[in-house]
Amino acid sequence: MPLAATGETTVLTALLASRFLSLHTAAPPTSEVSGSGYARQAVTFAQTSGPDPTVYKNTALVTFPTATGAWGTITHFGIWTAASGGSLLAYNSVTTPKPVAVDDIVRWEANALSVDTT
Repeated sequence: MPLAATGETTVLTALLASRFLSLHTAAPPTSEVSGSGYARQAVTFAQTSGPDPTVYKNTALVTFPTATGAWGTITHFGIWTAASGGSLLAYNSVTTPKPVAVDDIVRWEANALSVDTT
């Protein structure tokens, strides 16, 4: 059964409240980067269009700490319920895999991450 417009907004608002972004070298939930200054980053989403599909995007720049060692090649990212541990809610591959070396900084500009109901 499809969700009504209000249902889409209600579900995505609850799903994306107070979440954390992760980086991965393969499809989540495994292969999350660890060590060398890595930490999940808080991400805030807001509705940018809808309904059908209802689209939510990150509202601000998300910047990871400067890599103090190689993190490998980032191929995926995930959205989690906690800064560590927690539950994986959603994930996707990056458009262009990116090797992260010492002193690199990974970031997503505002409105670069989107979650929708399609």
